Amino acid sequence: MTASADAPHRAYRFGVFEVDPRSGEIRKRGIRQHLQGKPFQVLLALLERPGEVVTREELQRRLWSSDVFVDFENGLNTAINRLRLTLGDSAEHPRYVETLARTGYRFIAPVHATAPETAPTPGPPRELADAATLGGHPSMGRTPGETRETATTPLQLGRRQLHRRIFRQQDWLISGRASSRMVGDYWTRPRSQTAPSGCTCSI
Repeated sequence: MTASADAPHRAYRFGVFEVDPRSGEIRKRGIRQHLQGKPFQVLLALLERPGEVVTREELQRRLWSSDVFVDFENGLNTAINRLRLTLGDSAEHPRYVETLARTGYRFIAPVHATAPETAPTPGPPRELADAATLGGHPSMGRTPGETRETATTPLQLGRRQLHRRIFRQQDWLISGRASSRMVGDYWTRPRSQTAPSGCTCSI
């Protein structure tokens, strides 16, 4: 993948190194290396345009503002030397930073740019999502003993309510039949024909 200047917050990988512009860190095989300030800015300028020549004038405008008067030549040379020392590179046999005499520098190693990771957007709580589905309060449509997984869709909720209504009607019907049977048994039960006590009957 080719790095581009319009994505300054991308992370870069080349060789055994990883560069994170956001944190200002460079790591070698996962171990952080000490490279900050001007040398790090030079590295970013080269990584944003791998294989292209970055002129000394461009680096000067990037590293120093126009109203600052410094020894630009020595300052840039010092930054390049510090960068090469961190990368284990050399001007005579470059693996990463190539020098073009009186012109500038070019990053010659393959560079892989990766977009920064973004945290997933948290969704609404499960109960609020259930409420949106059911069209009411998160506890709408649930009996006290139900968990939130038992009422998920209006169709399932309607079926449960219908089943409860049928069960109640069956209970009422069974109770009514039992009561009717008890009353019928009472009135149809045979009664003994006994004469009142103290009464003597003669023929």
